Amino acid sequence: MTNSKVMTLPEENTSDTAIFRDRRRSQVIVAFSINILVAIVVFFGSFFAGNKFFFTIVRINGSSMAPTLADGDLYVLNKLVYKMRSPHLGEVVVFKDPEDSMLSIKRVVAGPGDTIVIRDGVVYRNNTPLTEPYLNKDTRTYTYNPEIPEVLVLKENEFYLLGDNRENSVDSRSYGGVPRQFILGAINRS
Repeated sequence: MTNSKVMTLPEENTSDTAIFRDRRRSQVIVAFSINILVAIVVFFGSFFAGNKFFFTIVRINGSSMAPTLADGDLYVLNKLVYKMRSPHLGEVVVFKDPEDSMLSIKRVVAGPGDTIVIRDGVVYRNNTPLTEPYLNKDTRTYTYNPEIPEVLVLKENEFYLLGDNRENSVDSRSYGGVPRQFILGAINRS
C-alpha cells in the first residue's frame, strides 16, 4: 500500500492581494485624473487661442449696418481669413475705426487703387455705379465731410468701407480709405 500525501497550498495572503488591488486602483484613478486634466487644459487652451487668433463672437451695437445686421445680434468674426487673403468687395468686415480706435463694422465697397465718386446719391467705383442689393430700396448715398474729396483714389492697401444704413453710418465718407492693417476679419453671417 502506498501512502498518499495531500499537499496543501499555502494560504493566500488576502492582506497582500488587497494592498495590490488598492494600489492598482489608485494608479488607474491617478492616470484617469491626469487624462481628464490634460483634456481640460487642451480644450481651454484651444478655445482661448482660437478666440484670440482665429474666431471670436461679436455683438452688433447700433444700426449702421441695418437692414443686413440688426442691433444686438451676435455673429462670428473670422480673423483667420485675412491672414490668407485681402478683403473682397461686398464682404462685411470688423475694423479699428481710424477716428476713435473702437471696433466698427462696415461693408467693403472698393479696394486698393479704386476710384470712388459719390454723385447725385449714387456711389461709383471706377466710373461704374455700384449694384447694392443689400440696401433698402431707394437708398441714396451722400458725402458729409467737406475734407474728403468727392473723388477719392484709394492708396495701396486701403479699402473704402460703407455702412448699409447710409443715413445712419459714420464710415469712409467721414474718414476716407481704411488701411488694410486696421481690418481685423470678416463676419460670417450663415
